[in-house]
Parts: sequence; C-alpha cells; structure tokens
Amino acid sequence: MKYYTIIELLTWYLGGWDNLMKAFTSIIVVGIIVETMISIIKNNNLSRFTLVLFFQKIAEYILIGIGNTMDVYIVKDEKSFREIIIIFYTTYECLKILYNASEIGLPIPHKIKKILEFIFCNKDVKWWPIHFRAAYW
Repeated sequence: MKYYTIIELLTWYLGGWDNLMKAFTSIIVVGIIVETMISIIKNNNLSRFTLVLFFQKIAEYILIGIGNTMDVYIVKDEKSFREIIIIFYTTYECLKILYNASEIGLPIPHKIKKILEFIFCNKDVKWWPIHFRAAYW
C-alpha cells in the first residue's frame, strides 16, 4: 500500500481537510507542546505521559471520524456531527491550554483560573451547576 493511499483514506475518514480540521490540528499541536512543557516542569515520567497524551489525541481523531461516518451514512449531505465534535474538542483543548498556561505561571484572571481549576481538578461533583455557583461565583 502506498503512502498517499493511507493519507487519502484518513482524509476520507475524517471528512476532509477543511479549515475547521486545520484549526483543530494546530490547536492539538500547541496543546501537546504546552502539556509536554508542564510535564518537564513538574518532573513527571515523560515516556508514560507522552504515550497517554498520544492515545488521547488519537481517540479525539477517531471520534471525529465516527462523527463523519454518522454524517455520511445517517444524516446524508450534512456535516453536523463532525463539526459539533470538532468544535467541542477544540474548545476543550483551548481551555486545557489556558489551564496549563496558568500552571506554568502566566497571569490569568482569578475567576477564570478558579473556573479552570473546577473543570480540570474537581472530579466528584454531584450536580455541577449548583456546586459551581456556590463555590466559584
């Protein structure tokens, strides 16, 4: 199998290489760089961290492909699921980049930092809107 055939297959699976996909990929690259910087600063096990990070990003692309498949074979002629998934993960990655930037030491407004800490650090919240309002507003 030739190299360009694999690229064509991936491009078809992901629904093309449009501006939304380019923006998502560039944000993924920036996120990987920032998360690697955090790992180096905190002296974490870089090889395990890199493997987990790699699998997380691959899973995001797999979900985009699943959304594209749903659009092509169920919805027909629309790209709604694919675009929703890309926008969701782009937003999530941007929030993660902002949180990691605050971990590095860049100045971020206090309320935004509290919201980011709530999103990324608080795992056992029963019903987040009430807890969110009570603890952070």
